[in-house]
Order: sequence, then C-alpha cells, then structure tokens
Amino acid sequence: MSTLTIELPSDVSRIMEKHPDINWSVLAQQSLLEYVRKLELADQLTEHSELTDDDVMEIDERIKEGLARRYKLL
Repeated sequence: MSTLTIELPSDVSRIMEKHPDINWSVLAQQSLLEYVRKLELADQLTEHSELTDDDVMEIDERIKEGLARRYKLL
C-alpha cells in the first residue's frame, strides 16, 4: 500500500480535530477509490473514441445551451 501526504487548510484541520470519532484516513481512501473508479470507467468508455477535445467541447456547449433554454421556459 502507498502513502499519500496532503496539506489541508487550517480551518479544515480544526474541524477534523473536533471529530476524532471519524477515521479520516479511511474516509480519504474511500473517496479516492471512488474517484479512481470513475476515472477508470471514463477511460474505458472513451478508449476507442475518435472525438477530439474540440468535439467534446462543442457537444458540451450544445447540451448546456439546450438545458438553459429548457429550464428558462419552466
């Protein structure tokens, strides 16, 4: 198993110290594992994609514009 050292803002550290009942290491491990699994899934889904970054950005903008129009009408 690897070790990861992170720096936290002092306000976050103070809040964490108020909750010693929480295993912050396990929580961080679980959060990182969930994020890594999502990255792996995204990698698998896009492995054979021929879309360029510009294509993706264009699709993203079209979706956002459509959603903005839809919810503006509601």
